[in-house]
Amino acid sequence: MFELQNEIDTDELERRLEFDLDDRNDQIRAFVEDVNGVGPKTSKAIAREFASFEELRGADRERLESVHGVGEGTVEAVLKRIH
Repeated sequence: MFELQNEIDTDELERRLEFDLDDRNDQIRAFVEDVNGVGPKTSKAIAREFASFEELRGADRERLESVHGVGEGTVEAVLKRIH
């Protein structure tokens, strides 16, 4: 018998659906995608890291830099837009 690739379990499916259906993520993604150079993948990574827009607003440079795919230039641009 063969094994299906890219198969996910129920817990992972629920986690992904919860993320995609959460309005807070849409707010964060819309905000950061307005920043030059931030596309869908990066905005999604940022939205996964922060539970709310308020948490993003309180983020420091180190926390933003720790997000996968977020470089120094993106951090500068996001922080400038926030403040």
